Amino acid sequence: FNFSSDGTYARWILEFSVRHGSVCVALDGQELLTVPVRTEGIELFGDTELERQMFSCSGDTTGLATGPHCLEFSRLPGASTSKLSFVELVEYGSEDEFRMEPGYIGAYPTWDATGHETYRPTHNLCLMRNVHSEVLCPVCKEAVWHKLLTKASLIDAVEVIREESGRFSFAVRLLALEHLEVDWARDGAPMEELRGEVAFSLPEGEARGRWVVTVAFRTPEVRKDAKGKLKTQRSFIVS
Repeated sequence: FNFSSDGTYARWILEFSVRHGSVCVALDGQELLTVPVRTEGIELFGDTELERQMFSCSGDTTGLATGPHCLEFSRLPGASTSKLSFVELVEYGSEDEFRMEPGYIGAYPTWDATGHETYRPTHNLCLMRNVHSEVLCPVCKEAVWHKLLTKASLIDAVEVIREESGRFSFAVRLLALEHLEVDWARDGAPMEELRGEVAFSLPEGEARGRWVVTVAFRTPEVRKDAKGKLKTQRSFIVS
């Protein structure tokens, strides 16, 4: 692969994918030190054979010189069936210009198939960007919670039963999540003594009225819930 650089970038990263074997990589006649991102095969539809290996190498301390360059791939001995299936070499500015530290949130440019520029929140941390990552970035985690709780209710059911003794038993059945907060209100007044309770009983006089139970999901993975998707309310009347 022959290409040119204007020599203005501080560093570069090369990523490539090899199917069924290994290759030697050289840049401008100098063999590169390759570092495997993931050395085990990718399982495809039950096929456990080594399907593809991903590799990367970089120039972290010096950028490419101004002028033409040559990137060369050659099969290693015994790897006659090796196939190069993906190659990408990208030049980057310094860390002050382009932050690569894992977890850093910014506005990283991405281009779609039509050349339209969009932005992603992290460089290469997120599974949505990098299929070899094992985590979602904080922005995607928050979006996943919003999507899930748009379709699911934190409250499965509310049960009120009149006991033989004349007391009323209350129970709220919750979605199987940790960090749920439960609050009760009767006739518009918060019942502070029932905060956090999922089951209790009251004498008839205290049980009658218009009730509202509110369940909220609290997690540091969601910083903002403007539409209240992480909260569910149920209203009922005991008469």
